[in-house]
Amino acid sequence: MKRLYLLFSILFIVNLTAGICQTAPTLKSVITKDISNLPLPDSTRFTSTFLAIDEKPEIIGTINLGIFNLKANAIVASSLGSGKILAFGSTAYFEKHLLKNPSVVKIIQNTLKIATGNIAVFNQQNHDLADYLTAKKFEVRNLGSLQLTKDIKTLFLSADINDSLQLQTLEKFVRAGGTLVVASPIESIKIREKDAEVFPKLNTLLAKAGIINLDMTLRSSWNNNLISIDQAPPYLHINTIPECSLTLQYTENPRDYYSFIWFVKPTLYFSTEYNDEHTLIVKRLKEFYGIPDTFYRPTPKSPLGLSSPKKKMAYLISGNIQESQLKMKYGTKAKIAGHEDFPGVVPDTAPRVTKNLNINVQVGKQGLFEPHSAYYRPHSTGLYIPAGEVVKIIVDKKYRSQKLKAQIGLHDDDLASGADHLVRIGFNLTRNFELNQDTTRIYSPYGGLLMVNISDTTKLKSISLKVIGAVNAPYYKLGVTDDSTWNQTIKDYPAPWAELATDKIVFAVPADRIRQLKNPTALMKFYDQVMDADADLRMINRKRLYPERIIVDEQVAFGALFTTPAKIVVPNDDESTGIMLDKDQIETKGSWGLFHELGHRHQFHDLDFNGLGEVTVNLYSMYIYDQVLNLGKYHNQDNIPSKAGVIEKIKQYMRSQPSYDKFQQNPWIALSMYIELIEHFGWDPIKSANKVYANLPKNQYPKTNEEKINLWFKTISHVSKTDLSDFFKIWQIPVSASAIAVVKKENYPVWLPDELKEFNQ
Repeated sequence: MKRLYLLFSILFIVNLTAGICQTAPTLKSVITKDISNLPLPDSTRFTSTFLAIDEKPEIIGTINLGIFNLKANAIVASSLGSGKILAFGSTAYFEKHLLKNPSVVKIIQNTLKIATGNIAVFNQQNHDLADYLTAKKFEVRNLGSLQLTKDIKTLFLSADINDSLQLQTLEKFVRAGGTLVVASPIESIKIREKDAEVFPKLNTLLAKAGIINLDMTLRSSWNNNLISIDQAPPYLHINTIPECSLTLQYTENPRDYYSFIWFVKPTLYFSTEYNDEHTLIVKRLKEFYGIPDTFYRPTPKSPLGLSSPKKKMAYLISGNIQESQLKMKYGTKAKIAGHEDFPGVVPDTAPRVTKNLNINVQVGKQGLFEPHSAYYRPHSTGLYIPAGEVVKIIVDKKYRSQKLKAQIGLHDDDLASGADHLVRIGFNLTRNFELNQDTTRIYSPYGGLLMVNISDTTKLKSISLKVIGAVNAPYYKLGVTDDSTWNQTIKDYPAPWAELATDKIVFAVPADRIRQLKNPTALMKFYDQVMDADADLRMINRKRLYPERIIVDEQVAFGALFTTPAKIVVPNDDESTGIMLDKDQIETKGSWGLFHELGHRHQFHDLDFNGLGEVTVNLYSMYIYDQVLNLGKYHNQDNIPSKAGVIEKIKQYMRSQPSYDKFQQNPWIALSMYIELIEHFGWDPIKSANKVYANLPKNQYPKTNEEKINLWFKTISHVSKTDLSDFFKIWQIPVSASAIAVVKKENYPVWLPDELKEFNQ
């Protein structure tokens, strides 16, 4: 046995060195005999793709995704027990149109050469393949139900199998020597389920043969309509992924980056999800990446170093292995080592409660920095799901069409891929479940706050549901919770995470940060003032469609703080979170960083010209300092210390050969240009310009940087009723002659601030 394992190991190493994508060419050579390529279905049809997650699959054919020349598996073959599986990416290969194509006919004929015995076809809707095979004099049974008799040796299947007993029957059929030819059911599932994530039940069988059918689909086009049977690239098979993963993971090359994200990372995940620690492929992965048998547990006191791509990959795969092992051993009761440190542990003595919830729906788009596609916006419940515990959610039948989702946890950043060290578990700690049944069981190996995710396209105003088995979390909602109840009971609820909310902003914070908070009402009223100020400057309605969500994290994925279309993340320290939750401190000192991140949510990302990404955002910080805190505009230490300090910095800049390139490289100098406008004209022209921007139809958005510069020049000149051409010229912002001519026609008065007059030549 040892000699056999050693032989397999040597073959694996040879494959890695040579970059071979298949372990043995036997199946492929038979299946593709006398075929140079295969057609894709026409452009009305989807072709889905596959991953090869253990050593057995052979990649028969690949398709070009049309993005960075990346390829994906479109036809794969593998073995399971004594039998074989061949998987096509579309049911169109079993239908009349493609059965007229010589290459498709040939691959069907070649497939039958690896099979023996009687043939059966199971498709509840289409009989084209059965009719074709019958016409070719094959003995074929067209099955109306999945009843497999012992004499059937080859089965063509083009439907998903939802019944677990039928899946077991199929598995026995293949393991006993049968040949299963599968046409992916994903197209029909996508049509039926619309925007739901597609994961066919058939994958539970295919995975045992090392195949995963992905919800990654392609339509053919006039210049991309073939399946290639040439050698597949190394990022498409787990046999060759380890070596190439070390070069693909960190690169500025978009092709390498997306091959890592779309193929390498999912293949590694599913390889450990469906193969236990004793399988050959997992042993190989552990050996190649140097993964220890004991699991990593990074903490602030004992950080984990990830100084090389190999160490990062080792940590990533180790986490997958740990979760897979614990799931196999404990099922829904699995708990990941380190969850006690982050996100935290719930005491065994904490009461598990049953609650009927009525959630006010807050969704939609209000023109800010928002997700482009349909987005499921999280709604707070005031409940926490302990790690390794099952909680039941009961929803009324009328909500099933809304595709509601339960989410456990809020920390979804992949820290391991980018950080050089970790102080907490570095994976996505959230888990999601579709609420498409009367009762849905939800659970997480990490635990976390319970959210109900609701599509931002829904028309519902409220949703009711019942939660059984969760733990109360400290949850304050302005206008609903009073300070007395908060202090007497709510702030001491046993969950490790808490939320403070209004209709405009929500903070998710460690519960120990709010145990001493006695007056949450005053604090959250202050934040409503902040949000109203941002709305006023951005010229949107103060009554928001949804609240902005601020999430505290033990380790921030990008920079000191960061913003995405869905959230703002801030560090769990006294300087950020401590001040953020202390009304007296934040009113006295402010929090430039937090106000800055809220500004990112409001600035015009698609309309600002190059160099303004970290400039116009600070107008919101300044506005809050000026209008809410009444501290004036100048409160960012050395960057904008005072009006006199800004003027002096401007003069120094102008004396050092200013240019648009220098302007783009120094956001504080660029902000000083805006400060000059605000000092002279006040905030109203900025607001008026923002109103023009907000009302601009997307089909009229400028397409080039020059057009964006011209738009800003003309807009701020018109709303201030001032000729700013000399002002922009001195600042070296390249406005076009045609834009200047438009403003000149208005005969506005020319203006320059005093500090720039000496530079007007």
